[in-house]
Amino acid sequence: MSADVLLASPSASFAEGQYNRSNARLHGARKVGHTVQGGVTKAETSASVPASAFSIAPMMEYTTVHFRAFARILTRRALLYTEMEVDQTLIHNAAYRDRYLPFPADQHSVALQLGGSDPASMRRAAAYAAPFGYDEVNLNAGCPSETVAGKGCFGAALMRQPLLVAELCTSMREGLASAVLPGAPVPEVTVKHRLGVDDSDSYAELRDFIGTVSERGSVSRFIVHGRIALLNGISPADNRSIPPLRPGWVAALRRDFPHLSFDYNGGLSTATEVARARADGPLAGAGFMIGRAAYARPWDCLSNADVAVFGEDAPSVPSRRVAIERYAEYCDDVERLAADDGELAPNPRVLVKPVLNLFHGERGCGNWKRSSDYLLRQAKLRASNADSTTPRTSDLLHAMMRVIDDDVLDAPPPPASFSGNDDDEEEEDSDSDSPMRSSMMTLPGSATSRAGLGDGVRVVVSGRRRRKKAQIVYENGGEEEEEGEEEGKNLKASAAA
Repeated sequence: MSADVLLASPSASFAEGQYNRSNARLHGARKVGHTVQGGVTKAETSASVPASAFSIAPMMEYTTVHFRAFARILTRRALLYTEMEVDQTLIHNAAYRDRYLPFPADQHSVALQLGGSDPASMRRAAAYAAPFGYDEVNLNAGCPSETVAGKGCFGAALMRQPLLVAELCTSMREGLASAVLPGAPVPEVTVKHRLGVDDSDSYAELRDFIGTVSERGSVSRFIVHGRIALLNGISPADNRSIPPLRPGWVAALRRDFPHLSFDYNGGLSTATEVARARADGPLAGAGFMIGRAAYARPWDCLSNADVAVFGEDAPSVPSRRVAIERYAEYCDDVERLAADDGELAPNPRVLVKPVLNLFHGERGCGNWKRSSDYLLRQAKLRASNADSTTPRTSDLLHAMMRVIDDDVLDAPPPPASFSGNDDDEEEEDSDSDSPMRSSMMTLPGSATSRAGLGDGVRVVVSGRRRRKKAQIVYENGGEEEEEGEEEGKNLKASAAA
């Protein structure tokens, strides 16, 4: 990333209202469509693979502008989502908008996720976001958090009201069209949702939701988390693990709505797994979204994405050393721009946070994290001393690199190739939630499928340490209790006798 990074604000990215579609340095490669034939196959070139083929999920407190900057260093092509922004916050807090909506212009493709349930408010929030040049604006209809889906009455709770979701999407599109700068395209409006909510857990209800939102809301692309959401009794973390994955339902949606696009979220954690899923099976050619793995293991998850998923000749970055050097340049840019504008620069700890897991599983990972904490505390002490010079964040990053061996720093990204035979893999707990598992790929509406999520499905939560009662066991539509172990969260489904 060069030192002359520009902010994607009305005065920078769209100077004098002129949108430059061809300037890849400022605006990145924009999507040209969402219909894909498969992974990078004979019928598909690298340039034709859309950014949505591989995306990083919106995650509160994780997918900040700084994490997205680091992710963009690791992959030039993936679609990056923001944290969810609540409509009321954007409407009533101009300072917040000015601080959190701008992003570096070479961070495209970027999708903004909005949360809310009032069409008029969502129209206003979308209009405020329009001048910043997002590639996509997404409606959150999948978050199971009590704050969002409970007290907030949006997120996953919206799945109970497909007509309202359609109205929200229409209002968002109207707000975007009313405020987008001259010459700039109106961002696509998409919906991220679950398979269902609580007792509304049948494929028929999901199909009706998609039909209503696509027809009345003119939505052509959906991002589907392959689980239902249980809004009463379990935490958001458990909602990401206890309800079983049903990728077969997403495959069925692709069958029943061939004119629409569906991205699948759930069970995959690396670009290589995404490439395998896009190349073969019922979800071949779909877009795939990865969540917390991108933050917890960024190198393993993202560094080979451009080659594995998008068919590029070389990865975006050749080694962790180069990735850190480029991110250090970004940190210098951020701190210099803040100084030039007379603003307070981000806390160095905030800037260092995105790279803390860069060496996950590697020799020296513990030293990397301990050195970061020590150096950040020392920097804070120096900042409080008027006679001391506060070190730049880039200086801290370079000092942290000294605790990592050169062979680790200079190791290339993981191989982008994969074996076509998953049955030969014997990694423990590796494929239990994979969309490629044949036991999970029964399509609703087929001769062997069941009507609802619970019908004929027995879910066992298994692991290694802490035992926990799991209420998510269904047999013939009824509920039972099964004991399982939480850690590992390996969900296994088998047909009931």
